[in-house]
Amino acid sequence: MSTYQYINRAILVITLLVLIPSWGIGQKKGGVSVNSDKQRLTPNQQRALELLRQIPDDINIEPDKPRAALIQAQAAQALWKYYEESSRKIFRRAFDLVRQPVPESATLDEKEKKARADLIRRQAAAIREILTLLGSHDKKTAEAWLAQYEQEQEQNLKNQSSQSNSPQRAELLAQIALELVKSNPQQAQQLGLLALSASEIPETVGRLLIEMGDINRDLADVLFRAIIMAMRRQGYAYSPALIPVSNYLFLSDGSSALPGPNVSLFISYLTDAINAQLTLWRDARTVPGAVLTESGARLASFLSTRGMAIIKANAPNSFQMMNSMLNELSAGLNQQQLRDIASINDSLQQQDAIAGAFEDSLDKQLRKAEQEKNQVVRDNLWRNIAVGMMRGDPERALSIAAKIDDQEMRAQTQDDIYLVLVGGKLRSNNPDEAHLAALKFNSPSLKAKSLAELADRALAAKDTVRATELLSEAYTIISKSENNADKFATILILAGKFSKIDPVRGFETLSSAIKTANQISTDDLSQTSMFQKKGPRVISYTMVGGAELSTDEHATLDTISFDALGRLVKQDFNLAVTLGSDLQNKLLRAKYLIAVADSTLRLTEQAPSKAGMPQAATSSASSPNR
Repeated sequence: MSTYQYINRAILVITLLVLIPSWGIGQKKGGVSVNSDKQRLTPNQQRALELLRQIPDDINIEPDKPRAALIQAQAAQALWKYYEESSRKIFRRAFDLVRQPVPESATLDEKEKKARADLIRRQAAAIREILTLLGSHDKKTAEAWLAQYEQEQEQNLKNQSSQSNSPQRAELLAQIALELVKSNPQQAQQLGLLALSASEIPETVGRLLIEMGDINRDLADVLFRAIIMAMRRQGYAYSPALIPVSNYLFLSDGSSALPGPNVSLFISYLTDAINAQLTLWRDARTVPGAVLTESGARLASFLSTRGMAIIKANAPNSFQMMNSMLNELSAGLNQQQLRDIASINDSLQQQDAIAGAFEDSLDKQLRKAEQEKNQVVRDNLWRNIAVGMMRGDPERALSIAAKIDDQEMRAQTQDDIYLVLVGGKLRSNNPDEAHLAALKFNSPSLKAKSLAELADRALAAKDTVRATELLSEAYTIISKSENNADKFATILILAGKFSKIDPVRGFETLSSAIKTANQISTDDLSQTSMFQKKGPRVISYTMVGGAELSTDEHATLDTISFDALGRLVKQDFNLAVTLGSDLQNKLLRAKYLIAVADSTLRLTEQAPSKAGMPQAATSSASSPNR
């Protein structure tokens, strides 16, 4: 008997001893009840329910409250059909957990401020997702909870004793509004307006305005005017919202996309703001050694890099006066502030050069790239040209990508092209050439994922030997790479692929994935997705076999999925649970066990027992005919 079979049978015996006393689950009626008249559950499915009820307790004290609350809600979602009352209580616990205010502090450095802003954003996203999951079962209750939350926040903002916390509360409201803007723009607008009543303007309000403008311009115009009023109300102190507010109305050259009263309102605000900051500067500079306030310096920077172009394009008669006032205000800037403004202007010119190249013919783009002296601009031009031609002429695109000086950008561009090459070779039914192309990836994860898709193609042709070889090759490649979330997610995929051919190898690979996860630091595993950190981006996906792959997408705790393990769970629930219980990261372990439990419960719908009686747990993987 192999070590795998011995361990597996020992686990089976222990699990059965644990489960036998709980076969009565499903017979209870009242507050927590399984509808046993419609279906009877196997011991594995009963155990799955117990896991789902236990998971929320296990992660309730985790410091990352948004992630813990969202995972609790996912457990409640899977549990609802069987224990509705318990599920409701878990939903409420998750909602109350994620609602807890983020501690305010006036002594945060820039890194801590960014971390806090990210936490507030994730808190808002979790609130929306929790209410969405609850709403799929009970929309009325979900709406009532949100209304109650809004009322509480409004009262907190109005309460003078809590004014020190109002900026944080307002930022959270703005983030929730941003989460709701596509599904309910009117409610998002109301939350945005409420957030503007705080002592500081939430930075997120600017993004909310831009996204709302794409959906409902009338609602967005109301929010725009409210932002201008709020900036006036706060004494013309500089707000980071000023940049997205300007982008709402004006193009990059300063011209207006939508001429009208809003343009006049914005220009009037700029005029009043520079007058207010100039008055403060004139009073301050009478004292020897006085410096321009940070708010004045930021306004001067905005006017220098963006505002004066808007004035020139839309109010040319005011340009000379505004330019004179800007020169007087800029006299108070120190050398570092002047360098910062020069750097911003340089970056804007680079962006204009890169964006302008898109409108040129290919030959003109190539000439511009060859003649460009700035390496950053030149590399971006080469990348844009290569990506633009990779689907039509991938081989030439590779020769263009080789010209990129920045090593990381060059590798990513090459991998974008290899994705196209591998996908094309598979579609043309040329697996050998696809295999050669897959081995050229710079990214070990993309290399292994592409080989896994080739294995699927071989398996579809009933060539299990070739499929096993390809999966083994993929595993060898990814196992030699550095331990990170991408490696863990890729090995999970390979475990799922192996399960179609060899359950023992599938579980061995799953065990390897779990060992990998335990070697990844909590910070690396829990880092925020780049989509969330950097806002909306254009991401290129390429179909390779049956998978959509991208060089821009990287695994995080939020995106890692255990869906590929369904076949292994079906083959041996007990071993799947035992292996997953070894995951050291509690949140990751909770996600894993929810997926295992949910997969097991779904078997009830797919293949209910003929006699309607609990079935002994089986282990198809523990007695293979090999």
